Amino acid sequence: VVEYLRKNNIGKLDMIVITHSHPDHLEGLLTVLERYSVDMIVVNKHIIINEPYAAFTDLAEKYGIPLRQVKTGDSIEWFQDAALVVLHPTNLSGDSNRDSLVLRLEYKNVRFLFTSDIDQEGCELLADKHGSELSSNVLKVPYHGKSGDGDFIKMLAPEYAVVSVGKSIWPGPSERVLHEYVRLKIPVLR
Repeated sequence: VVEYLRKNNIGKLDMIVITHSHPDHLEGLLTVLERYSVDMIVVNKHIIINEPYAAFTDLAEKYGIPLRQVKTGDSIEWFQDAALVVLHPTNLSGDSNRDSLVLRLEYKNVRFLFTSDIDQEGCELLADKHGSELSSNVLKVPYHGKSGDGDFIKMLAPEYAVVSVGKSIWPGPSERVLHEYVRLKIPVLR
């Protein structure tokens, strides 16, 4: 994360969102907090507190960065002309991935859906609750490309799908999931 920020001459972040407390979603941000100015951190109100999360929040407190806990239905009024709304989780399962924050960002006529690491069951819960309201121009593919079936993808009807992957000890995107985007003629960006 720091390398990307440095290469793009980004010296300040308006907001960091912590969807859940898994190390792959937190550890790279420790250095960000040490080296960059951050205005606010948004965290899942129902986050499972573990060692990486405690280290992150301790560092945020050290630097005086406010933490805002959010839950389903909350709206984050932070950016002019943009709406950031929390869509998930509604009912907690106790599974960090399934209970990850899902956010919809609307800016003018463009909708982004950030699905974090929700699994297939999380996708189904989200679809049951919100239906076609989830349609988006850009979809962050759930769980690093490991979840979301054809019905879920068709309902969202994204123009673009973004898979968040990089060097990791975890397996990459599911070929089955990627095939659904190809079949539906939705470009996948990695």
